[in-house]
Amino acid sequence: MATGINSDKMNQSKINLLDCIEELNSLSNRLDNCYEDILANLEGGCKSEVISKFSSIKREWPKVNQNINSYIGVLSKVESRYKRQDSELASKTNRDIDKIG
Repeated sequence: MATGINSDKMNQSKINLLDCIEELNSLSNRLDNCYEDILANLEGGCKSEVISKFSSIKREWPKVNQNINSYIGVLSKVESRYKRQDSELASKTNRDIDKIG
């Protein structure tokens, strides 16, 4: 049954969000490598500041992934609710048509 929502586009959006998580994981790995390079090669007063910034970014990674997963869940709920709403409307319409006939 056709719904008031484009399921194909919703699914593509969910796939795109999953791709974003993969890209973030790749960036996280690159960040780890940069962090290790900084620990090994950077000296001076700015080293602790740069390490602090890297650590701050790294602490936010799980929140970002959690938010993206949350968006995927919301898209699934929206799609499900539209389908249920359309189904209920179709059933009501069919009952009303039967009453007329």
